[in-house]
Amino acid sequence: MSRRLPVVVLVLGSLLAALLVDRSLDDASVVESDATAIDSSMFPIASPGALSSTWFCAGGTADEEAFADHAILILNPTDTAASVTLTTYAGVVAPPSIVVEPDDLDDETPEESTTTEADDETTTSAPVAAADLPEPIVQTIEVGPQTRERIILSEIVDAPIASALVESGVGAIVVEHEVIS
Repeated sequence: MSRRLPVVVLVLGSLLAALLVDRSLDDASVVESDATAIDSSMFPIASPGALSSTWFCAGGTADEEAFADHAILILNPTDTAASVTLTTYAGVVAPPSIVVEPDDLDDETPEESTTTEADDETTTSAPVAAADLPEPIVQTIEVGPQTRERIILSEIVDAPIASALVESGVGAIVVEHEVIS
Protein backbone atom coordinates (compact mmCIF):
# COMPACT_ATOMS: atom_id res chain seq x y z
CA MET A 1 0.00 0.00 0.00
CA SER A 2 1.29 3.43 -0.93
CA ARG A 3 1.97 6.23 1.55
CA ARG A 4 0.02 8.55 -0.74
CA LEU A 5 -3.30 6.79 -0.17
CA PRO A 6 -4.05 8.41 3.24
CA VAL A 7 -3.27 11.86 1.78
CA VAL A 8 -5.55 11.28 -1.22
CA VAL A 9 -8.36 10.07 1.08
CA LEU A 10 -7.89 13.12 3.33
CA VAL A 11 -8.04 15.57 0.38
CA LEU A 12 -11.13 13.90 -1.11
CA GLY A 13 -12.82 13.86 2.31
CA SER A 14 -12.10 17.58 2.78
CA LEU A 15 -13.56 18.41 -0.63
CA LEU A 16 -16.68 16.35 0.10
CA ALA A 17 -17.13 18.05 3.51
CA ALA A 18 -16.74 21.51 1.94
CA LEU A 19 -19.34 20.66 -0.70
CA LEU A 20 -21.83 19.49 1.94
CA VAL A 21 -21.32 22.61 4.07
CA ASP A 22 -21.74 24.86 1.02
CA ARG A 23 -25.02 23.20 0.04
CA SER A 24 -26.35 23.39 3.60
CA LEU A 25 -26.13 27.21 3.73
CA ASP A 26 -29.56 28.69 3.34
CA ASP A 27 -30.22 31.58 0.98
CA ALA A 28 -31.07 33.91 3.92
CA SER A 29 -27.37 34.39 4.65
CA VAL A 30 -26.83 35.87 1.18
CA VAL A 31 -27.21 39.66 1.11
CA GLU A 32 -28.87 41.10 -1.96
CA SER A 33 -27.32 44.22 -3.46
CA ASP A 34 -29.36 46.92 -5.12
CA ALA A 35 -26.30 48.41 -6.83
CA THR A 36 -26.42 48.55 -10.59
CA ALA A 37 -23.48 47.62 -12.73
CA ILE A 38 -21.44 50.63 -13.80
CA ASP A 39 -20.24 50.78 -17.36
CA SER A 40 -16.43 50.86 -17.33
CA SER A 41 -16.42 53.53 -20.04
CA MET A 42 -18.11 56.02 -17.70
CA PHE A 43 -16.19 58.68 -15.80
CA PRO A 44 -15.67 58.01 -12.10
CA ILE A 45 -17.98 60.26 -10.12
CA ALA A 46 -18.60 60.90 -6.45
CA SER A 47 -21.51 59.43 -4.56
CA PRO A 48 -24.80 61.33 -4.88
CA GLY A 49 -24.41 62.82 -1.39
CA ALA A 50 -20.89 64.19 -1.94
CA LEU A 51 -20.59 67.84 -0.96
CA SER A 52 -17.52 68.76 -2.99
CA SER A 53 -15.15 67.52 -5.64
CA THR A 54 -11.38 68.04 -6.07
CA TRP A 55 -9.33 66.93 -9.05
CA PHE A 56 -5.62 67.33 -9.81
CA CYS A 57 -4.57 67.22 -13.43
CA ALA A 58 -0.86 66.50 -13.81
CA GLY A 59 1.40 68.11 -16.37
CA GLY A 60 1.17 68.82 -20.03
CA THR A 61 2.78 71.57 -22.03
CA ALA A 62 1.41 75.11 -21.99
CA ASP A 63 3.25 77.11 -24.61
CA GLU A 64 2.12 77.74 -28.17
CA GLU A 65 5.07 75.98 -29.77
CA ALA A 66 4.78 72.80 -27.72
CA PHE A 67 3.68 69.39 -28.92
CA ALA A 68 1.46 68.26 -26.04
CA ASP A 69 -0.91 71.06 -25.02
CA HIS A 70 -2.72 70.41 -21.76
CA ALA A 71 -6.52 70.77 -21.85
CA ILE A 72 -8.98 70.38 -18.98
CA LEU A 73 -12.57 69.20 -19.50
CA ILE A 74 -15.01 70.02 -16.69
CA LEU A 75 -18.38 68.24 -16.91
CA ASN A 76 -21.44 69.10 -14.86
CA PRO A 77 -23.97 66.24 -15.05
CA THR A 78 -26.33 67.89 -12.54
CA ASP A 79 -29.43 70.01 -13.21
CA THR A 80 -27.96 73.10 -11.51
CA ALA A 81 -25.08 75.38 -12.45
CA ALA A 82 -21.78 74.80 -10.64
CA SER A 83 -19.07 77.23 -9.65
CA VAL A 84 -15.61 75.73 -10.16
CA THR A 85 -12.26 77.07 -8.97
CA LEU A 86 -9.42 76.35 -11.41
CA THR A 87 -5.87 76.86 -10.14
CA THR A 88 -3.24 76.64 -12.87
CA TYR A 89 0.41 75.97 -11.96
CA ALA A 90 3.25 76.79 -14.36
CA GLY A 91 6.38 74.67 -14.23
CA VAL A 92 9.61 73.89 -16.01
CA VAL A 93 11.39 70.76 -17.10
CA ALA A 94 14.14 69.96 -14.61
CA PRO A 95 17.68 69.74 -15.97
CA PRO A 96 19.40 66.36 -15.88
CA SER A 97 20.91 65.30 -12.59
CA ILE A 98 24.61 65.79 -11.98
CA VAL A 99 26.60 62.61 -11.56
CA VAL A 100 29.56 63.23 -9.30
CA GLU A 101 32.16 60.62 -8.58
CA PRO A 102 33.35 60.56 -4.93
CA ASP A 103 36.93 61.25 -6.02
CA ASP A 104 35.83 64.40 -7.86
CA LEU A 105 34.28 66.07 -4.81
CA ASP A 106 35.90 69.32 -3.74
CA ASP A 107 34.79 72.67 -2.33
CA GLU A 108 32.72 73.65 -5.40
CA THR A 109 28.96 73.68 -4.99
CA PRO A 110 27.30 71.72 -7.78
CA GLU A 111 24.02 73.61 -7.26
CA GLU A 112 25.35 76.71 -9.04
CA SER A 113 24.90 75.28 -12.51
CA THR A 114 24.29 72.07 -14.37
CA THR A 115 26.41 71.06 -17.33
CA THR A 116 25.39 68.25 -19.63
CA GLU A 117 27.09 66.81 -22.67
CA ALA A 118 25.06 65.09 -25.35
CA ASP A 119 26.14 64.33 -28.90
CA ASP A 120 29.20 66.63 -28.73
CA GLU A 121 27.04 69.54 -27.56
CA THR A 122 27.52 71.06 -24.12
CA THR A 123 24.77 73.07 -22.45
CA THR A 124 24.70 74.77 -19.09
CA SER A 125 21.54 75.65 -17.19
CA ALA A 126 20.91 76.99 -13.72
CA PRO A 127 18.67 74.97 -11.40
CA VAL A 128 15.16 76.31 -10.91
CA ALA A 129 13.95 77.03 -7.40
CA ALA A 130 10.27 77.15 -6.51
CA ALA A 131 10.67 80.89 -5.89
CA ASP A 132 11.59 81.34 -9.59
CA LEU A 133 8.23 79.96 -10.77
CA PRO A 134 5.27 82.28 -11.30
CA GLU A 135 2.44 82.35 -8.78
CA PRO A 136 -0.46 79.98 -9.50
CA ILE A 137 -3.34 81.58 -11.38
CA VAL A 138 -6.75 81.13 -9.74
CA GLN A 139 -9.95 81.51 -11.76
CA THR A 140 -13.62 80.90 -11.07
CA ILE A 141 -15.52 79.23 -13.88
CA GLU A 142 -19.28 78.76 -14.07
CA VAL A 143 -20.29 75.43 -15.60
CA GLY A 144 -23.93 75.31 -16.60
CA PRO A 145 -26.25 72.40 -15.89
CA GLN A 146 -25.74 69.37 -18.13
CA THR A 147 -22.80 71.07 -19.89
CA ARG A 148 -19.04 70.90 -20.15
CA GLU A 149 -16.30 73.46 -20.36
CA ARG A 150 -12.97 72.94 -22.11
CA ILE A 151 -10.03 74.99 -20.86
CA ILE A 152 -6.68 75.00 -22.68
CA LEU A 153 -3.95 75.80 -20.15
CA SER A 154 -1.71 77.54 -22.72
CA GLU A 155 -4.42 80.23 -22.92
CA ILE A 156 -3.91 80.88 -19.19
CA VAL A 157 -0.15 80.47 -18.68
CA ASP A 158 2.90 80.39 -20.94
CA ALA A 159 5.19 77.71 -19.54
CA PRO A 160 6.97 74.55 -20.65
CA ILE A 161 4.82 72.48 -18.27
CA ALA A 162 1.48 73.26 -16.60
CA SER A 163 -0.81 71.42 -14.22
CA ALA A 164 -4.19 72.27 -12.73
CA LEU A 165 -6.26 71.83 -9.58
CA VAL A 166 -10.03 71.85 -10.05
CA GLU A 167 -12.25 72.33 -6.98
CA SER A 168 -16.02 72.58 -6.75
CA GLY A 169 -18.72 72.70 -4.10
CA VAL A 170 -20.72 70.30 -6.28
CA GLY A 171 -19.74 66.70 -5.66
CA ALA A 172 -20.91 65.37 -9.02
CA ILE A 173 -18.50 67.48 -11.10
CA VAL A 174 -16.30 65.31 -13.34
CA VAL A 175 -12.92 66.44 -14.63
CA GLU A 176 -10.78 64.95 -17.35
CA HIS A 177 -7.49 66.18 -18.64
CA GLU A 178 -6.15 65.50 -22.07
CA VAL A 179 -3.02 66.20 -24.01
CA ILE A 180 -3.67 67.54 -27.49
CA SER A 181 -1.35 68.36 -30.36
